[in-house]
Amino acid sequence: MNRDDLFKAMVDACTEILGVSEDAVTPDAVLREDLNADSLDLAELAMAMEDRVGVSVPDQAFKRVTTVSETLDLIEQHLTPAQS
Repeated sequence: MNRDDLFKAMVDACTEILGVSEDAVTPDAVLREDLNADSLDLAELAMAMEDRVGVSVPDQAFKRVTTVSETLDLIEQHLTPAQS
């Protein structure tokens, strides 16, 4: 799965869970401020991305990301060679 595929999955998850428009989900968008995500939203977003991409990322790692781009970086770090 390449970066574009990951970004599309993130856009889909954000629009579904956060109720934001696709245009609002940019690499630089701050999850809490720009996309109005609270802690429950972030947990749901993390689970949704794990399901959509097929990776397992420690919960503590997701708690450290602040932007869409950082979330994608984190997921990329946990992809197996067969997934990337």
